[in-house]
Amino acid sequence: TMLGFDPLLNQHILPPSPRVPSILSRQQAMANLSAVTAELGDVLGTTQLPNLALTLDAVWNFSWRRPFPTVLSRSYLLHFIWESNKTEAGLREHCRNFCAPPSLNSKTQLSSKGDVQRYLDEFFRFSGQALDDMLQLICMQRSWHRQKSLSVFAKFSQLQEQSEHLDISLNDIVQTTDPEYHHGGYLSSWLLHFVLRLMCHYVLLGFELELYHSCEYHYVYWYSDYVFGWVSGCLQAADKVRKQAELAGVKGSKKTKVLKKVDKDKEVALLLTQAKQAISRGLMRMIESFHISGKMTKPTFLYGSERSRFDHRFHPAFAAFERPQVRTYDQYLEQVDIKHVMDQPVATVLKFALDLFSQAKLNLEKLEKLLPEDPEVPSLLKVAKTNAVVAKLAAGGHKADSKEAPEFDFSAHRHFPTVRLR
Repeated sequence: TMLGFDPLLNQHILPPSPRVPSILSRQQAMANLSAVTAELGDVLGTTQLPNLALTLDAVWNFSWRRPFPTVLSRSYLLHFIWESNKTEAGLREHCRNFCAPPSLNSKTQLSSKGDVQRYLDEFFRFSGQALDDMLQLICMQRSWHRQKSLSVFAKFSQLQEQSEHLDISLNDIVQTTDPEYHHGGYLSSWLLHFVLRLMCHYVLLGFELELYHSCEYHYVYWYSDYVFGWVSGCLQAADKVRKQAELAGVKGSKKTKVLKKVDKDKEVALLLTQAKQAISRGLMRMIESFHISGKMTKPTFLYGSERSRFDHRFHPAFAAFERPQVRTYDQYLEQVDIKHVMDQPVATVLKFALDLFSQAKLNLEKLEKLLPEDPEVPSLLKVAKTNAVVAKLAAGGHKADSKEAPEFDFSAHRHFPTVRLR
């Protein structure tokens, strides 16, 4: 102990945070109990789903609902999933359905080799541990997500390296046993899908927690556009290699049936990703038009700079991943080319935004038919329609003389705002 110095002195001085207890009325208590009972019913329904893919989607949707689920229902959800052992038992099936690697195909000689199965057992065991950590993260209080994400990212980063080495080893083996197959990038692509989902969650969560200033919206949506592009490419590549694996050994007219076969889950995921990417790009174009017209200006930083803010937002979290590589501030400036954008007419930039919101609207209208009960699709559709109208009005000169900053309203969707001109 150092005489005359207590490192925790400030904690002794500060008073405890006030916590005023209150007794709920009978009506309020019954309403709360009914809400908790309904949440627990949804938790029980989640555990009855037949496969891991549906379970993961249900957990994500449950964690995104408003009002935020209680700690009791979130704890039960995590407990029931762990007890059902879906995270380890269903990983092979999830990987097989996602990209159909030859090592999980019973028709190949590779799947019957003992050494190969031992490698896969070890890989899926570690994957199960990482997935358990991801589920635990999803079921935590929202304010803890960004802090706890770093340890989950570190685990998935190690798994990425392991999956790439395993793909190379399995590809060397399959070339000798089954020359018509190859094993390049199957396991790493499957794992990349989880990594990208976590990255999207991390970037967009900042809007929900109100961590971003409006001056940061442009490069945050630029980064989300980058991640959504990777998600689209990953889904399309997985569907392509899955069809190639199904075509191996298939002859005659059956090949046409395989090529025409559509994976509904991937189609839905791709449409939703492309819609969010189009909305992100549309918001970027609108923000650029506000900078050109003088409605928005970049602040002058007394301490730090826009570069330091950009690096602080993304580099600590994503630097560990090899794919996709973390983007830098210089890449942002080079790709956006803000000097060229500032020379364009406001109406031209707003017409680009209108086209992007219209594209998102078309994708979301298709999704409404495929997912009639999904609560996120109508909210995204409202954002796309409203912003398309605002972009069209602004391109026509509506409130062109006003220099007031626009309002970004996140009431319709927590990640993508509707824009209001003032």
